[in-house]
Amino acid sequence: MTTSISLERISPTTKRRFEVLAKRWKSQAELMSSSRKMAEIPEYGEIIALGDDAIRLILDELRREPHFWFIALERLTKRDDIVPTEHKGDIDAMAKDWVRWGEREGFIL
Repeated sequence: MTTSISLERISPTTKRRFEVLAKRWKSQAELMSSSRKMAEIPEYGEIIALGDDAIRLILDELRREPHFWFIALERLTKRDDIVPTEHKGDIDAMAKDWVRWGEREGFIL
């Protein structure tokens, strides 16, 4: 059974805003090696400001294309215990950890 992320609850305006911000953020972050520096880009903060909707949108992104969304997820969920120490630095493993968390917490159906 394929799981899906419940995005229908999110307004089209919010989805589009996320897409625009994510694209801008990725273009600015692509040459950076520090995830902390990537998180300082203003668009990243604007994505976090989208609140709970951002969690679903980021999880959807992680399933399709793992990227450095982990600081945003930690800030949004106030959780820093989702990724085990042995997975730190492995973007694919970290993405899977967060997606599994999303499934357990009902963000992914």
